[in-house]
Amino acid sequence: MKDFSISQARQEALDYILTEMEKALGDQMPAAEAVRSFLDGPDGEDQLTDLQQLNEINVRVTSDLLRYKMMKQAGVVQSLDEFLERCYPHGEEE
Repeated sequence: MKDFSISQARQEALDYILTEMEKALGDQMPAAEAVRSFLDGPDGEDQLTDLQQLNEINVRVTSDLLRYKMMKQAGVVQSLDEFLERCYPHGEEE
């Protein structure tokens, strides 16, 4: 069940990132597979333009801020440090 939840959350996050990037970039939007590949390994073969990378980072940061706000309001976390530890347990924040 945990693996399914992580997989589902990852897919929902990817869908959100793609939707927001498409709104901001229009016809400069890269293929969904290129974005997925970039997120899996930013130094890999699939590179995004600087504008595409900045937009992707903006969407990811906004998503994290919204998650933090919701988790704090729900009493799940008390501080930003606690949020980061829960979401990025091995210091994986990008």
